[in-house]
Amino acid sequence: MVRKLNLDVIKKETGALKVLINGPRQWIIDKSNSPVGVVREFNGLKAAWLGKLELDNPNSFKSGLPEYTVMKVERKTSITFKKGTDIFILTTPKGETFAMKSFSLETNPHLTRKQVGEMMMNSNLPKNWSFKIINISEDLILKPLSGVAKVVTDSKQNVYDLVGPGYSNFTPQ
Repeated sequence: MVRKLNLDVIKKETGALKVLINGPRQWIIDKSNSPVGVVREFNGLKAAWLGKLELDNPNSFKSGLPEYTVMKVERKTSITFKKGTDIFILTTPKGETFAMKSFSLETNPHLTRKQVGEMMMNSNLPKNWSFKIINISEDLILKPLSGVAKVVTDSKQNVYDLVGPGYSNFTPQ
């Protein structure tokens, strides 16, 4: 059904600045509580509103989400990683810490979580960015208190959420 969507028609009908297919992807979270909004139908595919991406520059989108650019998403979703879980951490040059919540299956539909970790450990990151895998000793709950999350996408279209005060219950070390 997704392949049959006409993105130009959806853009015109919704008044969106840009429409793209964000996926397929694999979630690596353990739990999500996602309040939903209006359900719309696109060529027979029903989709519920989950959030709104705030863009500084809509032209920065080419075929996917902009790489290594911190973006804001208006949403009230709560995301949980259970203690004892290995999580993937991306750190910006400013020291902001992001936890991967999903990985892209666009180029390899058979990609596994373990392979993603290995791939990212061996990837060429932009200057002063870092990636590591850590095991968390307590549940990590991501929920932006302001209702606006900060997210970043890497060069493989994997998506990360900001962790730390105002965004999660703690910052993994």
